[in-house]
Amino acid sequence: MNLRHHNSSRLSWVTAALLVFAAPGLLANADATEHAVEIPVPPEQQVQQEQQPAATGAVEDEASPGLADSPLPDELLSDEFSSNEPSSDEQPSLDQPSPPAFSDQPEDEAADPELLVPTNVEDLLAAYQAQIDQQQALNGTYHPSLAESLTSMAQLLQLRGEHEAAITAYQRAQHIRRVNDGIYSVSQEPMLRGMIDSYAALGNLESVGDHFDQLLWLYGRDYGADDPRLLPLVSEISNWHLQAYSYNPNRRAVHHLVRAHELVANTIERISHRVGGGNLTVLPLLHNLVVTNYYLADHQRRYPVGSRDGFSMRTSMGGMSEPLTQDELLAINSYQNGRRAQESIVATLAESPNVTTLELVEALAGLGDWHLLFGRTNSAQQAYRQAWEIAESDPATNPLLPELFGAPQLLALQPTSSKGATIVDPESDEAVRILTLLSIGTRGDVRSTEIVDIQPAENAELSSTATRELRKLRFRPRLIDGTMSSSEGVEYTLALRP
Repeated sequence: MNLRHHNSSRLSWVTAALLVFAAPGLLANADATEHAVEIPVPPEQQVQQEQQPAATGAVEDEASPGLADSPLPDELLSDEFSSNEPSSDEQPSLDQPSPPAFSDQPEDEAADPELLVPTNVEDLLAAYQAQIDQQQALNGTYHPSLAESLTSMAQLLQLRGEHEAAITAYQRAQHIRRVNDGIYSVSQEPMLRGMIDSYAALGNLESVGDHFDQLLWLYGRDYGADDPRLLPLVSEISNWHLQAYSYNPNRRAVHHLVRAHELVANTIERISHRVGGGNLTVLPLLHNLVVTNYYLADHQRRYPVGSRDGFSMRTSMGGMSEPLTQDELLAINSYQNGRRAQESIVATLAESPNVTTLELVEALAGLGDWHLLFGRTNSAQQAYRQAWEIAESDPATNPLLPELFGAPQLLALQPTSSKGATIVDPESDEAVRILTLLSIGTRGDVRSTEIVDIQPAENAELSSTATRELRKLRFRPRLIDGTMSSSEGVEYTLALRP
């Protein structure tokens, strides 16, 4: 599973450079070179032709949450680096970092070897290193342009799979940004996101989480913890925690769910207090909170902790009941917390004059789905009937009733797959597609299954696994005049990865 947000735009110009300067077969040639590219310490003697006045005032580099005090490895914290003061207030563009300069001079004319067009990735990396050395010699160790060159070099190292070297380059670029722009500046975001990508590629989920936390900390310092501009980043981080949990949903991984819940709930509270409750601004986070609570409920189903009046049913050695932890309380109360979030979605839409009837109907149906997932049939029926009646009374949604409620619909939230097989996208190349006919009861449960076909046919041994997975599925039952009703012979294709 991909545990990180891909942002191909950050590597777009590097890829373009490869296409322009590389010969066919370039990447294959580059793969043969396995050694990591080092970022050497700049030379002692610095050229002074373009020396600029040093910046006034020392910059204290304050530690950020979740990261070590120093963003640089020891070899990049030598006296040679620390002896140079920040040298410029220039603010170069972060969106379009400048690639190394290459000569347009024809090959038959005399040219500086360092300015020749690179013919492979190794030469391109060498050209970056030469540019970095030249920039340091001319402008000092902390010139802003160095951050751009180091970031671009790190992106190329990532394309080669040299993530440790890329992280080192990103760390140094981030340090230069902090010196020039301040320790709270969001100009560090490209470097932080680059490190997040590399740590994810290395499978270091803890460092991914730490760097996401630092990025959120910067946003909070720059915009304020209650600023709506934090919403996309909070959603991104929360979704990453859910993906990280799904990657290995064991007992200890619940900390990802707890962090996602805490992050989203606190952000909703802060922003709602600023812009007013019921505002459509927080609607995406309310949806996120519903999903997070379902994950917590599924975790509680697989690793149950019984409780009575806030105390765990497991006992200590002395026979006394132990108080529940905050994590356990969140899991046990997941149904109530998710219900409140879905009810907030309905109330927010109902109070907004710019919301369509269809949006309100779908939110009410979503509330019915939530009740149904937890076996609260009467509550589900009440929500479904209300959704039906509102849709029926509106001329715009009345014709949509058959599409909305005329046939069973698979609920978006489903229990975790069994060991030995994983439900995947039916269009995936690795998918085994199993065509079935289902009998679905009034509560949306699968009562009986009939396997019609399995493709590829050599995977017929998956029939028992398929039956087990199908039995776990939950559907929104079809509604007849607003009443939950059963269905027979429902075609459904299950896709499994063996």
